[in-house]
Amino acid sequence: IHAFCESVLHQFPLEANIPAHFEMLDPQMEASLFAAARREMISGSAADRPDLAEAFAAVLARGGEAGLDALLGEIVRKRDELGAFIGEIDRGGPNFQTLFDEFQFRPGQTAEGIATAIWPLPGFLPDYFAGFAQAAEAADARTVLNNILPHARLAFAETDPVRRLQLLSRAFLKADGDVYDPANAFKKALLDRLPDLAERYLSATTAIVETVDRLALFRMLEGTRAALTLADWLVARYEQLKRGRGFLDFNDLITRTVSLLARPDAGPWVQYKLDQGIDHILLDEAQDTSPDQWEVVKRLAEEFFAGIGARDTAHRTIFAVGDEKQSIYSFQGAAPDSFADSRLLFASKVRDADAPFADLKLTWS
Repeated sequence: IHAFCESVLHQFPLEANIPAHFEMLDPQMEASLFAAARREMISGSAADRPDLAEAFAAVLARGGEAGLDALLGEIVRKRDELGAFIGEIDRGGPNFQTLFDEFQFRPGQTAEGIATAIWPLPGFLPDYFAGFAQAAEAADARTVLNNILPHARLAFAETDPVRRLQLLSRAFLKADGDVYDPANAFKKALLDRLPDLAERYLSATTAIVETVDRLALFRMLEGTRAALTLADWLVARYEQLKRGRGFLDFNDLITRTVSLLARPDAGPWVQYKLDQGIDHILLDEAQDTSPDQWEVVKRLAEEFFAGIGARDTAHRTIFAVGDEKQSIYSFQGAAPDSFADSRLLFASKVRDADAPFADLKLTWS
């Protein structure tokens, strides 16, 4: 399908808004352009973008060099999908605030502000905590003395909100993050001294768990924003370098053809011209066809069933064969579900045109 799309774009470069004598970008040159863009980003050539430097530092701090390389590689592979996603959410405001709005995080909200919301700790105000510690020592409550108090004392002395929340979590929750069962964690002698301890403990742990989860979500969104910031700049810079040299890559062949055929002004005319030379469409390994590739096929086949083609008397067919269970190119955008969706779409179009449609199951291949 890439070769076909290249042929279409060479036929209609003006309508596709591309250089008339474009050249195909081979994998080595593509890697070279991305490497050049990456070097610019790392060397600080984009010094006018402090948000880019901040995002770069954030990704490096979280994932190290290996994580950064893995992220940049994923950006290269998914650049078209990322470009569309970024374009969609960027309309909601600067700095990808739309992501944060979706989860009710205010503009300017910080991790420290989220962690501060839990303090003073519900159920365990400082005076009560001091009495709790004394009662645990008097009752020789081993679970409290060994597991809760060491980190809790550090937490109550800590002034940094995020560090304090981490210490509270280590103190009041088990190693796996679950809440202690008060009946097992607090011996009877301790509960006799503090009758409302179980209720207070559950109140405190509910607040801790909710705040820890809220902070984790916020951190995840911060990481996502950093990754999208890098992706936005890297893909845009790659496209600039590519256009400056008059190149198209394999992704461009598909996306540019889809855009060309979808144009409300030139698209119908291009489809009409193509209809003059297409009698049959055969799609092999259909399970490894991407949604954009299916879109090309659908656009080309529109005239097959419209009854207004350039050659109304021609007998045109479309044949697709594949096995969803054998899809191996999801990393290149293949979507096995699109095979089934397209089968249903074409079945409807063919039958609406009073033409035969066969959905065959092959037991041998």
